[in-house]
Amino acid sequence: MQTLLVTVTGQRQSFDLELPGDIPVSELLPFLLDLCVPQKDNARQADATSWCLCLAEQTTALQPTHTLIDAGIMDGAILHLQTLAALEQARKPKQPLGPRQIVPGPETGGIGVRWQRGDLDF
Repeated sequence: MQTLLVTVTGQRQSFDLELPGDIPVSELLPFLLDLCVPQKDNARQADATSWCLCLAEQTTALQPTHTLIDAGIMDGAILHLQTLAALEQARKPKQPLGPRQIVPGPETGGIGVRWQRGDLDF
């Protein structure tokens, strides 16, 4: 069995682990969930199929049927353990912070520009 030394980051902490490189990711996920996601956490209620591993700084999940070696993971890699929903959210393009024109009035304090980012208005 070939093992890999990787860092797995969960929701609140990270772990340096020696993981088998020849076992499918889907078989590693239950162990990683037990380690990285607290039992009492509401996000933990979903089963392992709603979670994924992805390389740091990437928004593509490792295929559950592939092994870490098949996925090209090497010693020293940083893997993020996250829900598929969180990964999908990370893929969405960020809205830039920018001004939008409004008419100056009493409700704006006489200022004609308001800043908006997503659901926030300034």
